[in-house]
Amino acid sequence: MTGHHLLVHDGTFAVVTDCGDITGARGASPDGLFSRDARHVSRWQLALEGSPPELLVAAGQAGPDRPLAAVLTPPGRGHEPPAYTVFREQAVADRSLAERIRLTSNRPVPTTARVTLTVDSDFADQFELRSDHRAYDKTDAVRTAEARPDGVAFGYERPAPGGEPEWHSRTVITAVPAPDAVTHRASGTTRTLEWQVLLPPHGSGEIIVQACALPSGTDGEPPRLQPPATASASLWTRGRLRPMPKGHVMGVPGDLAALAASGVISPEGLARIEREGELAPTEVGEDVAVGAYVAARLGREVVDRLVEPLLGGVYAGDAYRISMRAAVPQLFEAARTHRSLVEGVRELQSRVGADGPGAPVFMGIDGGVGRLPLAVADACRAAGVEVVTGAVVQRLSLVAGEPASVAPSVGGPPSVESSSVEPPSGSGAGARRGTSSGGERAGFVPGFPPEFVRRPAGAPRHTPSPPSAAEGSESSSGVEGFESSSVGEGSESPVAVERSESSSGVERSESSSVGEGSESPVAGERPQSSSGGGGSGQTRARRASGAAGWEVVVREVGGGSRVLLADGVVLAVPASEAARLLGPNSPAAAGELAAVEYASMALVTLAFRRGDVGGLPEGSGFLVPPVDGRTIKASTFSSRKWGWLGGDESGLFMLRTSIGRFGDEADLKREDADLVRISLDELRAATGLAARPVATRVTRWDGGLPQYPVGHLARVARIRERVAELPGLRVCGAAYDGVGIPACVASAHAAADGLWATLAEDAGPGERE
Repeated sequence: MTGHHLLVHDGTFAVVTDCGDITGARGASPDGLFSRDARHVSRWQLALEGSPPELLVAAGQAGPDRPLAAVLTPPGRGHEPPAYTVFREQAVADRSLAERIRLTSNRPVPTTARVTLTVDSDFADQFELRSDHRAYDKTDAVRTAEARPDGVAFGYERPAPGGEPEWHSRTVITAVPAPDAVTHRASGTTRTLEWQVLLPPHGSGEIIVQACALPSGTDGEPPRLQPPATASASLWTRGRLRPMPKGHVMGVPGDLAALAASGVISPEGLARIEREGELAPTEVGEDVAVGAYVAARLGREVVDRLVEPLLGGVYAGDAYRISMRAAVPQLFEAARTHRSLVEGVRELQSRVGADGPGAPVFMGIDGGVGRLPLAVADACRAAGVEVVTGAVVQRLSLVAGEPASVAPSVGGPPSVESSSVEPPSGSGAGARRGTSSGGERAGFVPGFPPEFVRRPAGAPRHTPSPPSAAEGSESSSGVEGFESSSVGEGSESPVAVERSESSSGVERSESSSVGEGSESPVAGERPQSSSGGGGSGQTRARRASGAAGWEVVVREVGGGSRVLLADGVVLAVPASEAARLLGPNSPAAAGELAAVEYASMALVTLAFRRGDVGGLPEGSGFLVPPVDGRTIKASTFSSRKWGWLGGDESGLFMLRTSIGRFGDEADLKREDADLVRISLDELRAATGLAARPVATRVTRWDGGLPQYPVGHLARVARIRERVAELPGLRVCGAAYDGVGIPACVASAHAAADGLWATLAEDAGPGERE
């Protein structure tokens, strides 16, 4: 090994060896994961087949959106080549180190790889690790290690004279899949996580491990990724629950034997599918509707009984309108490159099979995906960002020079009366955009590097990934699963704003992100002001000289208004809100945005006593094809699907139904009690469940899911082309590149990166920070 490598994210950093290990070194070159002033991981050593791996390619090429990577092999055995190769990737986010261990078999037969990771946390103070061997009296300190089903939790407590904890830090290490064993094979708190990974012939497997540092005073734990507890789902069609057939891509079959055994398709429909190979190739052109193309190749039954319920689970839309290129890019590529659609699906399935089981396509968050925005908000606050909820973004105006309508407030942010703020004259055309202030933008969502979120083979980064057969049941709900829940949509989404103080007391916004809907929360970062040339002074100088910027008028709780001045703005709002805000500045972009349609839906959550649901069928739930004429479109047996609900000590069993499809939303006009009654009636018909719930809740998502009709990607390109003509503005969210959380996160990264690069590029030499 030749040296060490440094990974940094704000106040968190990690030092690892060439092969990605942490050895617990002290002295001139200590390694470890550090947060605040303590080392939270002091040992992180990978072993293959019980021995340290051999280094093939040393770690390198780390960057803001690129993890540190090393290539390893098991120890050599004479002249026999290694059975598999290991690709080890690492990244640091807020108070965490994430690692992906990918194993690729080099053999034509199944191979089992034994992988172990030995970990420890010594919580050593940075001063203790120096080469001068400083030491402190900590004789009363207690270190602990607790094995958990998915990893290990380390604790450090130093008592005060009264017996109360004076200092209580933790380090939590979790893994997906969970280790087969967590053992204690050395003195102290060292623990070893062990996996037996079955690799198919020339296939691969994957392990993701994350270490989260929880310094003293940190409340709770960061959200942990967790796969579904069960992977089986059903279709309620033709009068009963039928198993979801295996071997399909968004309902388009590749395994005809499994399809026939399911009973979902009639004998006539199966015969129609088998004749597909006799058809002449069908051109897909630039785009085509999923339903129309599949019906032409395989018959309407496949669309009505399989594609519609699965695709509707993601978009609550109409398969005969939804763009194949935008919604199912893998299927679009198969249709474009194969004479037979069934053969194209079989090839896609064979690629997935060659990769092995690996990590699950879908992941949830321990405790529910609702923890994610709270964790993001906490991370923002920890970085000095102000989060304001209940604020309405009234107007977004491109300005040149210093707007005259801003009145500073004594002891607080500037405020104006709504009636006193008029759109400033001048478009700022040709003016330079300003620079951004504050720290370097992180390349990773806190605790969840997007590079470590698995996407099916062939799925581009900015497109939605189709659900597996087990996951379609409520994938459009916005509450469960990373691949299918939308982020950045709705009425309570954040507005991120970086601000600094001007000498006059009027806040100068360096960059901002306007949040969702009519009740858009506002988040603002307030960097330390600096005399003699900080971001705020540069912004004032540019505004005074006529440089372009943005004025964001926000109505706050209580009716007062405030004005935020920004060099850059990211609009993370539904298309209709983006159209309203951009109308005065870009009518062309606003017109395209206004044409984006949305579907509404409702979730009916039912809580039963566990003893009353004993006869409920196995699996995670079921989908309902629209052709069967039911009101509910899906049901998720939540307490079966997610482990954190299955282990709940309340004695309750949680179950959900979803109602509402694009173009068929009449049922959503019913009262909540009616939706509960209908759900119970149809659950009884589908499953025989006759129990009465002890609690119910109806959650409505009005206009929550954007529709991706044929031509959607072309429309998005036109929107972005027009938006790019406005200085310092970007758009992102579910209306553009995919409705799933990973797609929305990727869209946000692209918008922020593009805006940051543009502002830095247009800044003068003396203005760059």
